[in-house]
Amino acid sequence: MNVLRRVRVLLREALQSAVSQPVVSLAAIVMIAGMCSTVMLTNGRTNAAQQDVLSTIDQVGTRSIVAEMKDEAGVDTSVLTRLEQLDAVAWSGAFSSAVDSRNQGLGEAGTNVAVRTLWAADPGELDIHDTSPVDNAVWATPKAQASLGLQTASGGLLAKDGSEYSVVGTIVPPAYLDSYEPLLLYPQAVPGTPQKIASFVVIAKQADQVAALATTITSLLGAVDPSKVNVTTSAQLAELRGLVEGQLGGFNTSLVLLVFALTAVLVAVILYALVIMRRKDFGRRRALGATRGTIIALLLIQTGITAIIGAVLGCAGALVYLAITGDPLPGPTFVLATGILAVLIATVAALVPAIAASRRDPIHELRVP
Repeated sequence: MNVLRRVRVLLREALQSAVSQPVVSLAAIVMIAGMCSTVMLTNGRTNAAQQDVLSTIDQVGTRSIVAEMKDEAGVDTSVLTRLEQLDAVAWSGAFSSAVDSRNQGLGEAGTNVAVRTLWAADPGELDIHDTSPVDNAVWATPKAQASLGLQTASGGLLAKDGSEYSVVGTIVPPAYLDSYEPLLLYPQAVPGTPQKIASFVVIAKQADQVAALATTITSLLGAVDPSKVNVTTSAQLAELRGLVEGQLGGFNTSLVLLVFALTAVLVAVILYALVIMRRKDFGRRRALGATRGTIIALLLIQTGITAIIGAVLGCAGALVYLAITGDPLPGPTFVLATGILAVLIATVAALVPAIAASRRDPIHELRVP
């Protein structure tokens, strides 16, 4: 209880000291706000732009590996079971050969669109959520839907092999399936009896794992004739991603370090001047029984209060400016880290002046006119 009371007293005195020294407090707030604004408008803006660029690169499939094979390759759905054992694999799915189908309502006048069976443990990767009670349900891409002459994602299909399907939903295909458009997907669980496949897709957990994973996958295919298998990856995009992350990640680092260092020095100088101006006050406190630790804590808390105010104002002002100018906004983690780092730097910079204040000889200070 005594500890809590002591903390409350120190907080109240630190706040009163900050208010009683408006010029010093305002100078500290302005410097901390300026530091946070500079960091937000340089590294913060760069960090936000980096995330936007990386997000764009990721959207075009940096983590995808596509293997296409001819019938003679002899690859079947058992490859999916082997792929599930790899820690680097986030998702995998296999596709059958294309079977032409057409809108039953249009008959022979309809346009043929390929239906492919999708074998996957989780078709949700392609936004297929099989909750439909309809037998032989298929999902159509917008291009397939337009080719079939369907106004909505609903309609009966008749395949050339005599199979009948029902369109129950629409999917937007990822970039690595663009070559299959227009596309109809018939999702099925991985069969116990292996079925021959025409292609499969593997999504790596991280972009930098693509090249190594592609090599591993080649050895796991179990192909009768490996020469009939063509594996394509996004290794070039993954490499580009790494370069972008490295180049933008280190941009403006020197400037930020310089801003932090300069602000720390200025805060230390201002607080040391405050110590000189208030030396009699500190001397009286020491004479009245205040410990050195109390004096140090008082100055550090006072600095922390002004630093928090400056960090909030600086970060908020920078975010408003970036929003007005239409620039990308850094994430909450970056903003919070900048504010915390600014407060820590200001507090550490105040440590030397605080120690100097605590070492003032009370008798000497009280004697000096």
